[in-house]
Amino acid sequence: MGELQDRRDAQTRAELSATAIALFAKHGYGETTMDEVAKATGVSRRTAYRHFANKEDLIFEETRLWLETFDATVATRQAGESLRAVCERAVLDVAAFIEQRKEAVLAGAMVVLATPALTSRYARTNREWLEAYVALLLSDTPAPSAELTTQASVIAGAIVGGTDAAVALWAIDDSTTVVERTASVLDQIDPLWPAAFGSR
Repeated sequence: MGELQDRRDAQTRAELSATAIALFAKHGYGETTMDEVAKATGVSRRTAYRHFANKEDLIFEETRLWLETFDATVATRQAGESLRAVCERAVLDVAAFIEQRKEAVLAGAMVVLATPALTSRYARTNREWLEAYVALLLSDTPAPSAELTTQASVIAGAIVGGTDAAVALWAIDDSTTVVERTASVLDQIDPLWPAAFGSR
């Protein structure tokens, strides 16, 4: 029963987010209320708020799913697999997930770009990614040194900036997949990786 409910909840979340983005694109983010999103989705106001605390969460549901995908891959780290290897594997898995959800990703991105009020939330999402990468890269070291923490932060920043660019370029020109662009980013930052995080 729990698994079935989880699937139903995921479906409701997906429908609410997709409906909200369509309404935001048509009428404007500021002009659309949560009540209107709930009504258009065919659920109660209470149900909408049970899944999403506010309109921002509706827009950034996609990026929440990306982080969820990243965490799921990291959880499958094999014995002996280096931190670098699992990190790069997780990054590529997120890229593949984004590729599969192109329509939703692009629709949400257009709303964010057209809504200055969402700029701070976008920046917070990038900080969440930075924190996720740093946490992973330091996960084998209970008391990391300042130098190791700096190295992890540099790698995290390079990945966030590079993958942001990869997705943005793919949105403009999808002749190359997100996975291919992301793999290219990982190749370009290859020299930055310190030995402390292992090899590919």
